[in-house]
Amino acid sequence: MKSKYLLYTLLMGSVAAGTFSCTKLNEEFKGELGEGNANIDPAGLLVTAYTSLNTPYQQEQRWVMQEVSTDAAIAPTRGGDWDDNGMHRAIHLHTWNADNGYMNSTFVSLGTAIYNATNVLKYSPSAQQAAEARFIRALAMFDMVDLYGVVPVREGAALEDFRIAPEVLQPQAAIDYMVKDLNEILNSLPLNGPTAAYVANRNAAKVLLMKIYLNKGAF
Repeated sequence: MKSKYLLYTLLMGSVAAGTFSCTKLNEEFKGELGEGNANIDPAGLLVTAYTSLNTPYQQEQRWVMQEVSTDAAIAPTRGGDWDDNGMHRAIHLHTWNADNGYMNSTFVSLGTAIYNATNVLKYSPSAQQAAEARFIRALAMFDMVDLYGVVPVREGAALEDFRIAPEVLQPQAAIDYMVKDLNEILNSLPLNGPTAAYVANRNAAKVLLMKIYLNKGAF
């Protein structure tokens, strides 16, 4: 009986000693990244901006919004397959709401592309890098205004602090923004030639300008 009592006393004493010994922690942070890091490579950020175009231009995002919302396409349902809780039907019948996954994901993806392209411009890119980033931004803005009628844009302090609401451009302001960007970057983009397939060139900018002017009345 005494041995059990002694064991219990030693055990409780060890727990208490461990608890009290851990009340004072000396933390030393050794993170190397700091706000305003000047070593960020704009070339890497430009790759990120290009890569961000992969998502909104997949079948389940912009294509669904543009085609399934019209008589051009309809998603067939086989039993429970492809129904996706009615999301396709809601787009086709124009009965979507704020909970529709296609509506939300497309908006977020296009907004991400706009943000990533604008972010390139913060880090002293070359003239061509800046031109490519502004083209990417204009391309995503075009589909944003086409699908949603407004374009949220983060610049200045709002690009750094997400507590600051982005500026929301109405259609005419968005058109003016895109046209100005594209006209200013034309001479800094490469000519149509033996460049990487994904690199924006002057012909791409001219085609996007054409699409903006053709759709200006509808916007």
